[in-house]
Amino acid sequence: MRKYLQLIILSFLFCLIAPVSSLAQQGQTYESAIESGEEMLTKKEYISAKTYFEIALRLREEDAYATKKLNETLQLLREQMELQEAFFQKMDLGDRLFQQQKLEEALEAYNQALELIPTDNYTLSQAEKINDILREQKERIDGYNQSMELGENLLEQGRFEPALLQFEMAKNLFPERELPKQKIEETQQLLAGQIARENQFEALLEEASASFTRKDYAAAIEKYEQALLLFPEDAGTIQKLNETQALQEKAIRYEEVLGKADKLYTEQSFSDALAFYQQALDIWPEQPYPADMLNRINTMLNDTEFLNQEAFKELLAQANLQYDGEQFDLALESYNQALELKPSDEFTQSRIDELTALFDEQSRLEELEASYAKAMEAGESALNLQNYEDAIIALNLAITLKPDEIRPKTLLQEAEAAYAALNQQEENIALYQTTIEAA
Repeated sequence: MRKYLQLIILSFLFCLIAPVSSLAQQGQTYESAIESGEEMLTKKEYISAKTYFEIALRLREEDAYATKKLNETLQLLREQMELQEAFFQKMDLGDRLFQQQKLEEALEAYNQALELIPTDNYTLSQAEKINDILREQKERIDGYNQSMELGENLLEQGRFEPALLQFEMAKNLFPERELPKQKIEETQQLLAGQIARENQFEALLEEASASFTRKDYAAAIEKYEQALLLFPEDAGTIQKLNETQALQEKAIRYEEVLGKADKLYTEQSFSDALAFYQQALDIWPEQPYPADMLNRINTMLNDTEFLNQEAFKELLAQANLQYDGEQFDLALESYNQALELKPSDEFTQSRIDELTALFDEQSRLEELEASYAKAMEAGESALNLQNYEDAIIALNLAITLKPDEIRPKTLLQEAEAAYAALNQQEENIALYQTTIEAA
């Protein structure tokens, strides 16, 4: 650009010293020269204006007006020369700064040059180039900042894939910067962890679904809770957990009532079982089992043979309770009633035979006891009356009736001793009489 400036100056000087004889030889008059000079002056073509005014002075030497116009033109030429010199200095500074990539400073120099000569195409094009570069750089910086900011926001939200895309875009805009690379590495690690969690999450949901299908609600709840530890805000899993917990509570109540119903049914308490099966059906109407059991029990309760069987069982249970309570007369009556409903029942018949034999034995014992008491009464009475022979007979009968009793044996010994003493006394009296008679 310095060489370009030098060429401009040389050309200008050449124009200043160029001969005017050729124009003068073209038949110019003073008036036409003045007119042409003023026209060129108006157009700011000062070199041409200078030439015309010089022609006018050749045609009319020392003409005051032509001299004035020539001096005025020379002054404007000097001012234009100074302006161009300042312009080229600014333009040359802009070129140097442009080469050094000091774009803002170069643009400022070009703009200062354009303030001097606004129409210079070269300076205008250079300024436009810098503006384009700065605009592109600004767009890159804005795009970079926007991508980095958006990436950070997405990263905080846990949206790692779109965040990674934004950091990649920022890296492509400024490959030399380290921050996007660091963020890419960080996001890739987080994304890998998220993918691992998602895989574990999906596996837990599959296990929970399988347990739910098997109606193992406790296991399903455990898996759903483990899944929510990985993604606590997953709405679908929260909903499934709530549904499963509700079903588990329902299943617990259902199983509890159904267990009581089955127990009563096993114990053949069909009327009570019927009520619990109905409760189970009310809790879970979709389950077919309670309805099937209700139909079965109702069918049984309307069957005559079954009713007889139930009545037999009730009588038998009652008889057994009476038997265990040693209410044998009532038990025998209940057993006989039960046998009427089921004549072939061997157990009932055996209990009847047992109780009949028991009552027969009891009757025999009562008769034995009465005979024993009578014999004892007679023996004791005779003993008291010192009717020892009758006492011995009665007491021997009592011992025969109850060999293990001690009292009849004791009384018998007493009676026999008294009888023997009596006999001895009678013998002594007889001997005495005989002796007295003999004496």
